[in-house]
Amino acid sequence: MTTGATDGSGSGELVGVALVPSAPVLVEGVSPVRPEGMDAVGEAADGALAELVHAELVVLVAAAPDPAATTPAPDSPLAATAPFPAGVHQTARAGLGSLGLPDVGSDLPVPARAVATIAAATELPRLRGPLPVDLAVLALRLRPARPVVPVAVDSTAEAAELRKVGTELAAAAEDLGRRVGLVAAGEGSAGLDERAPRHVIEGAKEWEDRLVSALADFDIDGLARLGPQEAGRVAARGWASTLVAAAAAGASGRSLSLRRHAAPRGLGYAIAVG
Repeated sequence: MTTGATDGSGSGELVGVALVPSAPVLVEGVSPVRPEGMDAVGEAADGALAELVHAELVVLVAAAPDPAATTPAPDSPLAATAPFPAGVHQTARAGLGSLGLPDVGSDLPVPARAVATIAAATELPRLRGPLPVDLAVLALRLRPARPVVPVAVDSTAEAAELRKVGTELAAAAEDLGRRVGLVAAGEGSAGLDERAPRHVIEGAKEWEDRLVSALADFDIDGLARLGPQEAGRVAARGWASTLVAAAAAGASGRSLSLRRHAAPRGLGYAIAVG
């Protein structure tokens, strides 16, 4: 559902950034047994999310799905040029029904003023409808549940555009009069070995090594150089959201600290906090 305006005007701040996997298997109730290696990934992600416990509002960032999967709100200032590959969701109906799990889900509040502020700052359209899976997973992983603003970014966007989104999200946090946290999807390549969803993609391991190095050094320029073309080629759908998170952290005077990187079943996962 969408709630009314947030309290206050200005004097807000971005109190923390967390980069965590958006793997559905990490959501409670999805599976009684996780694949080998995922328990450790889940524990590290839980630790990162716990550092945002004082955030009153959480901005969720993940790559947008196919443009045909979302519908722009009719009153969006950019509605005439639909469909959109990215945007700010006006509701947070977070469910995993599309994965055959109709009983796993929740409906989180989305403050209308926060949506308007973030949409205006990032120049992204407002969207309606259920959240795509990656954003739904991030929403369902929040403990305790809080108001959210889900933001889908274009995975094919140029690095400069994504960095601008991150910078504007940090600025918008100051305008909201709340303690704001940001949680972004941190998937790496899906082609690191023969067990991977995309099997083995040539050059994927080298790309992943560069990702880890850039995160370890908080090298935003290094992250930017990893995409979008190469990120798409190695099936790294989390590159765009990772860059947005890093840019937001940098713009708020923070840095991201890499807590863990793992690649169970050939899919890279990065966990970082700032």
